[in-house]
Amino acid sequence: TALALLLDGSTGARATAPDSAAVSITGDWDIRARIAPTDWTPAAKQIIVGKHAASNASIAFSLAASSGGLLQVQWSADGTTDRAEQSTAATGFTDGSAHWVRVTVDVNNGAGGTDVKFYTSEDGYTWTQLGATKTTAGTLAVFDGTASLIIGDWQTASNPLAGLVYAAQVYNGIGGTLVAFM
Repeated sequence: TALALLLDGSTGARATAPDSAAVSITGDWDIRARIAPTDWTPAAKQIIVGKHAASNASIAFSLAASSGGLLQVQWSADGTTDRAEQSTAATGFTDGSAHWVRVTVDVNNGAGGTDVKFYTSEDGYTWTQLGATKTTAGTLAVFDGTASLIIGDWQTASNPLAGLVYAAQVYNGIGGTLVAFM
């Protein structure tokens, strides 16, 4: 039996780690998590992991399970104005079942744009892209704010996750250095 963080979906139910140089990612990033949400198609997005504190203008990045079974990533270049992308396909997972989800963000794809890719996996090693790559014009920077790294919610105590979190990993760079894990 695997250990897991049990989140009941209530405001403030989350795990946190303080801000540090390691999790202050300003370039490419890669977030992975093995979760078993109570509802894979929630009515409102549920935060899986991120660095986000709108109350002190410190939005950096987050990965969420969103309505319709989609995955969503958000980030900000200035700490206050956020940008979001959703997967173009739903996970199709059964409520309460455990699966790996992943997002990679390439802040400069070499062609003057930003690439966001979503993935799923059963083992955390072999990944299948979920939908199409989301490419937007312009390269981006990610805000280096003071928000804590949070699993299951935002620092603003909104969009809590209901279910189990078996693992959460944040990498600086796509497939880069593991800087935070649970």
